[in-house]
Amino acid sequence: MKLQPWGEIPEERRFQAGTNPMSDWPQAKNWDQFCKDRIAEFQDNLWPVWDRGTTDWDGGAKPIAQEMTRIELELCLERFQGADVLSTYPKMHWPAGVTAEQRTHLWHFKVEDFIGYDDNAVGFGPEAETPISNFVLYDPSQKLGTIWNTFGDLAGRKATGLFQFKLIFQRPRPYAAAMILGVNGFKHHAASRHIHTGAHPSFPSGHCLQGLMFAAGLIDDMLSETPISDINVDAIMQYGVDFGDRRTFAGVHYPTDNIASWVTALHLSELIFDHPKEIKKLIADAIKQKSQVYGLINEAYRNQPALEVPVAFLDKALGS
Repeated sequence: MKLQPWGEIPEERRFQAGTNPMSDWPQAKNWDQFCKDRIAEFQDNLWPVWDRGTTDWDGGAKPIAQEMTRIELELCLERFQGADVLSTYPKMHWPAGVTAEQRTHLWHFKVEDFIGYDDNAVGFGPEAETPISNFVLYDPSQKLGTIWNTFGDLAGRKATGLFQFKLIFQRPRPYAAAMILGVNGFKHHAASRHIHTGAHPSFPSGHCLQGLMFAAGLIDDMLSETPISDINVDAIMQYGVDFGDRRTFAGVHYPTDNIASWVTALHLSELIFDHPKEIKKLIADAIKQKSQVYGLINEAYRNQPALEVPVAFLDKALGS
């Protein structure tokens, strides 16, 4: 296979490489076994692991990996880049009587991708330097001044410990693979000079998992005191999938990176939420009904032999 591993991560990113589970992980469950199970199914259905001993790819997905990658790049180039989806607007689910402030997917991507500062002042209001501040444009009931802290809390409780997968799978980013495989015209975006996209391997998509865990975690916490009819579920879950979709729109992730994150989220939903049945259904429904990346997979992946295995794997996880 022409594609080579992404490489070693920068020293500044090694803090992310811990293997301890998220704080909401149940003590009665075996975290190491959970990770081993995900790695085994991913390397057979989505992307092979990089074996440092043999310096080669390993796993049942190895025979399809390169052709799958080429097709994914071409489909994303046609569907998302060719149609300039980043310049379109997210679907807002605002309460009656509230007028949505429209910002493009590219604007949201920039807010979500920078660390601490932004050269182009892409934030808004007094918390302009706060990542995730764009979330209030989906759900205006949220507090702008605390949303970044809320995101950080939920990420630590629901999505920590999975960065290790990136180091094991070592998938190169789409813009690197596009050059190697000759997919001409493929583009990618960076938010600012402070961005962190690309400072580590592609698979799975951390943003995709974090977005779903954040959205589902918000709803799960609120369900303890608030009827679901009083929660802006559509808006929150739309943000949850858009958060990951925008990474694919921007050319920094493959749809199969999202598949791995979606499947992980579905597995975690049964283990780390107070309302597991409700949350798992919300996640599955959001993926199938709100994600444009899922729309591409559902429409264009099923007639591609190199993509049949990943699609079947996703269908099984979604109960389709």
